[in-house]
Order: sequence, then structure tokens, then C-alpha cells
Amino acid sequence: MTKITSPVLKPTNGGASKEENAVLAAAKTVLNPEETKTEEQKPLLKVEPEKPVVPAPEPVKEMTLMEKILKVENLQLVIEKRAKLVQTRSELERFQTASNDFNCSMRADDSA
Repeated sequence: MTKITSPVLKPTNGGASKEENAVLAAAKTVLNPEETKTEEQKPLLKVEPEKPVVPAPEPVKEMTLMEKILKVENLQLVIEKRAKLVQTRSELERFQTASNDFNCSMRADDSA
């Protein structure tokens, strides 16, 4: 071997090399993690989770007679509108078109 490719041997005093010391230190942290903890790793502040704020239930307001009458009238209007929509929908579902191969045209008028 030449001087460039031959392994370099350094004189030691019989102790472990730097690489061996690093491996030993890593093994100590794996085997005994409690001993290697430092003050910096401990959390400084202990944060407690926030408790959700429950709003106080609002007192139930009694409806007056007039308010009840107005609500019933409004509901009656909604019921009538729904009935008309259901009727129109059923008429549209029954609507059919046909062609007899002649020159056909179709005209649709709005009822309103």
C-alpha cells in the first residue's frame, strides 16, 4: 500500500476514540432516557386546555294572542302555496308530447 491509501494510525493512550465515545453516549440515551434529560427539555409553562363556555339559556318568551294568530295565518299561507306547487308538479309530470312526423310546432303560454 502506498502512503495515501494506507490507513492512518494515530497513537492513543489506550482510551476510546471520539467515534466510540459518541456511540456509547447514544447508547446511554437510548437505554436510560431519564438520566439524560436536562432542564431545557422540561416545559416551562403548563397550559391547561380551555373549558368551553356554555351560554346561559335564554328565558322562553310567551307568545301573545296576537302573535299566535299572525303565526297561524302565515302558516296557512305557506300551506296553500305548497298545495299549489304539488298540484302544478303533478300536472307537469302527466304532460306528454307526441309527434306524427309532420311539420309540428309547439307553443307554451304562462298561465299568469
